[in-house]
Amino acid sequence: MIPRVFQDDGREVALSKRDFVARGGEGSVYAQGGVAYKLYHDPQRALTPARLAALSALDHPRVLRPEGLLRDDAGAPIGFHARFIPSTWPLCRLFARSFRDRHQIDHDALFSLLLGMLEVVDHAHERAIQIVDLNPLNVLVGPDRRTAYFIDVDSWQAPGFPATAIMDSVRDRHAPPDTFDDATDWFAFAVVAFQLLVGVHPYRGGHPVVGLDARMAQNISALRPDVVLPPSATPPSLLPAELRSWFHAVLEDGERRPPDRLALVSRFAPAPASPPRRAGFEAQVEAGRLRVVAIATGVEVPITLAATAFSWHDGRLYALAGDAIVEVTLRTLGGRTFATTRVASQVLPLATALYPGVALQDALGAVYASLFTGPGVCHQLQLPPLDGLRVADASYAERTLTVLVGRPDGRFDRLVFSFDRSFRAFTVAVAADVEPSP
Repeated sequence: MIPRVFQDDGREVALSKRDFVARGGEGSVYAQGGVAYKLYHDPQRALTPARLAALSALDHPRVLRPEGLLRDDAGAPIGFHARFIPSTWPLCRLFARSFRDRHQIDHDALFSLLLGMLEVVDHAHERAIQIVDLNPLNVLVGPDRRTAYFIDVDSWQAPGFPATAIMDSVRDRHAPPDTFDDATDWFAFAVVAFQLLVGVHPYRGGHPVVGLDARMAQNISALRPDVVLPPSATPPSLLPAELRSWFHAVLEDGERRPPDRLALVSRFAPAPASPPRRAGFEAQVEAGRLRVVAIATGVEVPITLAATAFSWHDGRLYALAGDAIVEVTLRTLGGRTFATTRVASQVLPLATALYPGVALQDALGAVYASLFTGPGVCHQLQLPPLDGLRVADASYAERTLTVLVGRPDGRFDRLVFSFDRSFRAFTVAVAADVEPSP
């Protein structure tokens, strides 16, 4: 049940299930228009007025900081409100090359994201504030796929308000326990930047020394030639020399400093990207509407459909259009192409992500899948093994759903669901602690 929520000025915010965005470890997030509302599971952990004031020093447009408290009907703090950016992805989705290829994310876009992240870290440090838990779930990729936004700012460390939590994958093993400063931020930044550009955690890969603790303690990074990386990883040797040098300084030599901006301006040659295409058509979302073009003629297919995302599957096109997944069928008659649409599934618009062959939605903490198994056919069912997990990527084919999820400690698991012919039952196999690539 959604509680009654009031802003500091006494106005009530009427939240509904349709406004639900996501449920995390600390609270649930809802959104209306351009405003996000975070409600803590435990009100005793809610943001205080004093901490809210300390974080108000942050005025960067890509820092989605708390802007005001939310209270219950007795006046006690239970959450906060902040700006909301729709149609975003958690940064960790870009670690998988298959996901980047599907969405035309080239290396130029990755460097743009990192430059923006660097600017935000500098902005915080100039105000004596540390991000601390700079992990890829707390950074969102904006709709332009080149802009990074920071969330969970209520956990940032401000003067007089020490941070208490950090994801294990970005925790500096050379820093004193529970001590966070600018140096630990730069270490975390280096870890995330390496994962984004190479596709592998910098202290993973095949090596006689195993485990993050041991590898970090001994500074054995994936830059070393004796570390075996998966075939899908980008060879570190392809990174610009200045950037490789900075990674080596931080990950191998123990330095804790930001990269030179010129190292992030330098590019290594990206593979050319083209819009996703199937069966002679290419599609993209422009200005909030689905646009489909016939490749052979360059002629746009007449279709009026407001959408925020799309995906191809078995030659069929699916679009996230408000509270529905719409199946778009393209037919060519007499040299002209016509589009017909049908609703394939009803979903929560802000809590649904679309992948090849499947839409996954978080319905107030319970994950449901809409499986697109054939033309005009959709099976919707609950998948309890995914409850509470953050999905990085997914795909469905031939009664098999593969889901890559991020764990709270920063590692990834791959879950493979196998469905019976009725789609009423399934088995699930878990491959633990895998690399996000391919």
